[in-house]
Amino acid sequence: MTNLKKVKYLKIDRGRYYYQRRVPDQFRELLGFSKWQTPCGAVSYAKAVQLVVNWAEEHDDLLASLRTDDGFDRVEASVLRTEDEAHKAYFKSLVDDAGFTILDTTDDQGESIKPWQHALREVAALDRELANQNAPEQDLLQLKAKISGAKRDGSVIGEMSLPPYPEYLEIARLHEGETDFIQFEFGTNLPKPMSNERYKDRLIAIQNEVFVLQSNLPDDPDDREEYVFAKRRLERKISSV
Repeated sequence: MTNLKKVKYLKIDRGRYYYQRRVPDQFRELLGFSKWQTPCGAVSYAKAVQLVVNWAEEHDDLLASLRTDDGFDRVEASVLRTEDEAHKAYFKSLVDDAGFTILDTTDDQGESIKPWQHALREVAALDRELANQNAPEQDLLQLKAKISGAKRDGSVIGEMSLPPYPEYLEIARLHEGETDFIQFEFGTNLPKPMSNERYKDRLIAIQNEVFVLQSNLPDDPDDREEYVFAKRRLERKISSV
């Protein structure tokens, strides 16, 4: 037992060795867990030490990378890619079950939008998000829907903490006399801007959705011209990041 205490992050539980280490507070939200806890398996003490030392070195490198802007952006992009793939698979299963096409989109007036037109709108929204001067459109829509739904149901939202985007500040102003229904708290700083790596990932996702998965050129000459313009514009954006 004395020897065990000399090996950092090596723990023992009912005769089994395992690696345990806290994730620093500032990285827990990104990584999605508060500590590493990995069993060494049915191994000798010497083998357990070897495993723990190797894992500790790997995580030392990871944490050192996370403390740099570029390293944090790379890990964040990797984590979000995994989340994107999981969301895409889930959404595809819903679409397959429902029997409709992902690219059946409409505008605010209910008019049908062609896939390449939708792609350009998505890119424009993404560029606004990259600039980080306005609330992300999906987040803003979700907030408005939440408020509308609560008003219909007669429920109380309570306190909300939001970044100080102008759209959120305006919503708070509109509801400033409804403190029994909703109260807003705002931080002093806007969230960290989207990284270039994440921006490129999302551009590629739009490209794949519209121009790879459904790559047939439209028959109509005007539609074909629009399609080619949108495709080339997106390709130029991706290559410039």
